[in-house]
Amino acid sequence: MGYYITLADSRFTVDAKYAEKVSQELENHWYESIINESGCIDAIIFNGEKLGDAFEMFQRIAPMVDEGSYLQISGENGDLWRWVFIDGECYEIDAIITWPESSADAPPKIVDGDAIFFSCQSQAGYCPVCGNALSEYGTCEIEEWSVEYPWTCEKCGHMGFEYGNIEFDGHKVLSYTPPENGGAS
Repeated sequence: MGYYITLADSRFTVDAKYAEKVSQELENHWYESIINESGCIDAIIFNGEKLGDAFEMFQRIAPMVDEGSYLQISGENGDLWRWVFIDGECYEIDAIITWPESSADAPPKIVDGDAIFFSCQSQAGYCPVCGNALSEYGTCEIEEWSVEYPWTCEKCGHMGFEYGNIEFDGHKVLSYTPPENGGAS
């Protein structure tokens, strides 16, 4: 039997002085190393199907693998994890998946093809409480380098402010009047 896996993503590099030894270990466990023109391993491919004792092999070769390398693995039952290489050691880190909260009062809105949940989130033009598109705005107030627009949500009745920073982009000269005192123009 065994546990089926897929190499979903990786960044795996090894210095040229260790490349031959690491390549041999990888081949013995259904991994193929990609060696660049400098003799360094700069990627690997998984040609197998099952997990086997690969983690133990990666722990053995970890002192030869470049810092920051990782392999992202997807298991047959949907598990996701990474084997990461830090300080000459190989560690297994499980993925943590989080889903946005939703409720009947705050269903997702489709924005540019993506489902966006607005509950407790901020996005210009939408009520952060219920996600309704805002259409009632008050008079804009400018204070130094920020701007505020008061709003009232027609759906839930909440009121608030949209605010943002003002950035200087440049000047646009509309007219020119020469100085009366003959100064520099």
